[in-house]
Amino acid sequence: ASPPEVSVQICTLNNADTIDRCVRSALAAGVGEVLVLDGGSTDGSPEIAAAAGATVVLCGPVGIVAQRKQGYTQTTFPFTLILDADDVLPPASVAEQLHAFDSGGYDVLQFLVRGDEPRNWVERCWFDYVAQTVQPVADTNTVGRPALYRTDVLRDLELPQKIPFGVEDTMMARALQDKGCRQGVSAVET
Repeated sequence: ASPPEVSVQICTLNNADTIDRCVRSALAAGVGEVLVLDGGSTDGSPEIAAAAGATVVLCGPVGIVAQRKQGYTQTTFPFTLILDADDVLPPASVAEQLHAFDSGGYDVLQFLVRGDEPRNWVERCWFDYVAQTVQPVADTNTVGRPALYRTDVLRDLELPQKIPFGVEDTMMARALQDKGCRQGVSAVET
């Protein structure tokens, strides 16, 4: 597999301050498409994303699960990479992740999140928590974002349309586990 076979999908809701950088980093990684799935932003996020080169889908206030579903059901690419609007991909990271994905026979593989240096106390707490708890592992039952998925696996998931914010990744990981999908966390950093 190669980066042009990947659809990057970014759910947004008022992410004007980060979406341009996120979209541009995905495009620089050579992916096949970047879809921004907007949940009703009022700060110009859709326009900024489009100007950066993304295809924008105006989903409205349907919730993050429905936003994601609109993306992975409409793409024609075999792999879907789900990003947060503040993620930044290093240029070679998608190719490296695909290699780890193919080599390990994964259905979903989370990137090792490292990101920028925190700007405040809250970000520092989150940064330290993630750095200490999310480590490379060959097999796991919980995968968060950013993560690379086989698109056909996503399409086969049966998820409730309304899931409380903050537990959507856990619910998705549980559904993947119930289907016997292989999940892991790679050493590829974002």
